[in-house]
Amino acid sequence: MRQFPTSIQTILNNDIIKYAFLIKLEFNTTYYLTSFNRNITYDGNTYIADGGLYEYDSPKFSSIVDRESYKIIIADILDQMVEEFRINVVGKPITVKVALLDSSEEPLLSSGEVLSV
Repeated sequence: MRQFPTSIQTILNNDIIKYAFLIKLEFNTTYYLTSFNRNITYDGNTYIADGGLYEYDSPKFSSIVDRESYKIIIADILDQMVEEFRINVVGKPITVKVALLDSSEEPLLSSGEVLSV
């Protein structure tokens, strides 16, 4: 059974769990995006709150053997990523992590508190 730090277990025991996604897109340029309402610095990188993360869906599971996949919709308002999409980003690594929010609605970002999904 997976063990969590006390700070995480306390939040998981609540009826309502709030969280923020930290998404790393490793295209030719690496982009760091968050669903939180302001920028988050984690592991030496700044995850941008207004970087265009518009929508995200968790993987859908079925009885068919298939790879897990997330649906991420990005609003590239400043056209920073459009050229990379033209070149092709299929198969490029994307890392999705979750930072749980404490009772003050601040993300828990210490070692072992950010969860990989």
